[in-house]
Amino acid sequence: MQKKRDEIVEALSAREQTKLIAKTLASYWSPDHTVRAVCTISKRYEKRPLPYWYAYHPRWQDFLGDGESSFVVFACMDRDAAYAVPAKIMHKCLSGLRTTEDKYWHVDLTDSEDGHLEMFLAKTKESLPLAPYFLKLGWNPRARDVTPHDPMERFAVANRLRFLSTAGDHLGMLFNEGGECGRGIRKFLELGLAR
Repeated sequence: MQKKRDEIVEALSAREQTKLIAKTLASYWSPDHTVRAVCTISKRYEKRPLPYWYAYHPRWQDFLGDGESSFVVFACMDRDAAYAVPAKIMHKCLSGLRTTEDKYWHVDLTDSEDGHLEMFLAKTKESLPLAPYFLKLGWNPRARDVTPHDPMERFAVANRLRFLSTAGDHLGMLFNEGGECGRGIRKFLELGLAR
């Protein structure tokens, strides 16, 4: 479970362009405490009509409320994805969720037709689609040996094309590896102009 939590923190840190640091087992914040996240994980319960279940604690709501950009991240042990729901959206959903004696809210997620998940609001019988909050896990934007890097490099070599390789995805490369990115682009362009 800690590996899954680490994947969540890595993916959300990359997306929000900050390093998230553990405050507790489930709560994280940026060094300046402006970006905050609570990560909660569920296994798939095959016999339930709503196969993923989470407890959402009032102390988490308080913690997230003190940040400028805060998220409740729902992850599933059987998926390489999570859903980073903004705390403001989550707060609006609370009145529709079941509770246990004011100790916590019950969050039920179910499969949706688009292949993602949706949050079922038991009291209102409505659902919140989670696709807009999708967070891909298990992808390291700093690694050069992840797809699609290697196949693209092989294609370029096989077809005698120039190939630029830098750390990061498109925007991650610019934001996190600006110096290397600039040098690589300059060299790439110079080679093209020399032809």
